[in-house]
Amino acid sequence: MKLFSRNFLLLVVLFFTTFFSSVRSQSAANVNDVMMQAFGWDVHTKAPIIAEGGLYNYLNNRAGGLSKVGFNVLWLPPPSQSTGGNGYIPTKLYNFSQTSFGSEAQLKAFVDKFKYSITQNTSYGRYRCES
Repeated sequence: MKLFSRNFLLLVVLFFTTFFSSVRSQSAANVNDVMMQAFGWDVHTKAPIIAEGGLYNYLNNRAGGLSKVGFNVLWLPPPSQSTGGNGYIPTKLYNFSQTSFGSEAQLKAFVDKFKYSITQNTSYGRYRCES
């Protein structure tokens, strides 16, 4: 009987927290965001990426097009130096000087250009992304 009452109490708590909770999975500030994963596990080894000097340059050259089609958030790999080349086993967390994806300067240039492209391409209509 004790086990039943504990399970029943847990079920009641779960019910009320699920249906009467004001917690949302997405805030109102980013409800219109469209995210694209801008890398793959081995993207740093692909010929088109290497030919343009790394992922950051590759994305920088396409920043305007990405924002025009509606992507205003990009998921990038961790920018720190890592053992595997893909950023996920970091060796130097705050060393962005040269990773498999490009240099720190290339990363900053891409972020600046992408923010500018988003602002320019969404400054009309009902939604505007501020940089």
